[in-house]
Amino acid sequence: MTTRGLESPAQIRARDLCSAYIERTYPVYMQLNILRSGTKDEKAKMDAFIDACRAWSNGTNPDPANLQKIVSGAA
Repeated sequence: MTTRGLESPAQIRARDLCSAYIERTYPVYMQLNILRSGTKDEKAKMDAFIDACRAWSNGTNPDPANLQKIVSGAA
């Protein structure tokens, strides 16, 4: 049981993989720096990356191999 209710182990694993991938690409300190003093382009690039990762983890059958295909700035 999670804060989202009863989730399958695969959903939890996908969310955990997504979170780790985001933090490897944009560590928390970097996210904060970009949000605080980054350019619009830097913010847009980070947002697109995070949104693509989250969309992957919220998909019906997220394949870990596809997560690695999401690169910063592109989906």
